[in-house]
Amino acid sequence: AHGLAEAFGSARVLDVRGGAETIAGMGIGAAMAGLRPVVEFASWAAALPALDRIVTGAALARYVSAGRVSVPIVFRAPNGVPDQGGPQLALSLASWLAHVPGLKVVAPSTPADAKRLLAAAIRDPDPVLVLEHDALYNLEGPVPLGEATIPLGKARVVRAGEQVTLVGYSRSVEWAREAADQLDRDGISAEVIDLISLRPLDLDTVLVSVRKTGRIATFDEGWPVCSIASEITSRVAQAAFGSLLAAPLQFAATDTPMPYATALATQAHTSVSDAVGAIKAMINGT
Repeated sequence: AHGLAEAFGSARVLDVRGGAETIAGMGIGAAMAGLRPVVEFASWAAALPALDRIVTGAALARYVSAGRVSVPIVFRAPNGVPDQGGPQLALSLASWLAHVPGLKVVAPSTPADAKRLLAAAIRDPDPVLVLEHDALYNLEGPVPLGEATIPLGKARVVRAGEQVTLVGYSRSVEWAREAADQLDRDGISAEVIDLISLRPLDLDTVLVSVRKTGRIATFDEGWPVCSIASEITSRVAQAAFGSLLAAPLQFAATDTPMPYATALATQAHTSVSDAVGAIKAMINGT
């Protein structure tokens, strides 16, 4: 937020000296009063106390008011596992947030999408949660000039392939791309899908790919139980079971709090090399 107050004035940029729940409550009240606030937290892990306001206030307002009250608000913050964040800060809460009806949840993986998703979120009539990632803030890439948005709720095929579908979001798209590169060197063609939106979830794009490739592997930075990866796996198994040539694979963090020590944290992360080995075995039927 450096320089924003000087550029746009104190009436539009507020530095709130309070806890996350206070900041969220002020934003929700402003949205109900007709503004379109953008609330920024230090991280989604630090915003845990604000989930009461977001879930029972912002997400439910349209439902409990029979559509008379809308909350056009954006909540943005880093989500995921930063280096040496420790068990309290190294949290991926994507599946927690995407679990709630009334919320829209997006997770950009490129600089261009970071701009376009934020612009689309501000224009949306309902609460939108933007999940950014510390590890992607230094990522460089083209960004569209002027006003630019993309539809919320639409995934994108970022690499075409024929033999296996790799699905990720946010930083895990990078892991899926890396896995696809390694598989390509061994003559295996992998299609990579960036979910972009976690709620609503664009299952159709995933199903079209899986019905072509017959195989799917999901990449997720969060814990494996009740994760975005497990949701994708479950819904694909239900909707495209007849197209599957092998059981789906799911690559996520280990089911334990993230250690602080780098050597231990490395073991708790998704291993791309292990994922590639498992995908090869799946394709070879071993």
